[in-house]
Amino acid sequence: MNCPLLIKYLDSGDTYYGVKGEKPQDAIESLFSALVVPEGVDRNALKEAILDREAIMPTAIGDGFALPHPRKPLENSGLKPFIALAFCDSPVDWGALDDIRVSNFFLVVSTNQEEHLALLGELAGLLRDKDFVKFLGEKPTKKELLDYLVRENPLATR
Repeated sequence: MNCPLLIKYLDSGDTYYGVKGEKPQDAIESLFSALVVPEGVDRNALKEAILDREAIMPTAIGDGFALPHPRKPLENSGLKPFIALAFCDSPVDWGALDDIRVSNFFLVVSTNQEEHLALLGELAGLLRDKDFVKFLGEKPTKKELLDYLVRENPLATR
């Protein structure tokens, strides 16, 4: 399990609990009501960029997970990239091909295309790891999640 970008992005982000919604848009709105965005970032513009991407094609990847993100990385924004891990109160119909409702989603905000694609690859790989998925089922805190990822990645640093 090699995930240096996930560790980096999560270290700049956080975990959020009690996210509500029947549809992806509702869940994203619910997350944004609590989401801490970096100083200087237009919260509404970021939310709209994510909702616009979601309207093009759902970001559900199956097995109860989704990876919402803006269509394009926010290059030259001065933004520090981050991930927000959201735990939903109840599963959301995200339009997944496997018809499994989404219980957790990783909101991905990146600033360059290469890292963005690599990070999505890291997440896709991790979400196929049964031990990692089981651990996510425990709704870990940010610290617990980072500790787990670093423990499983001996070369990783924070």
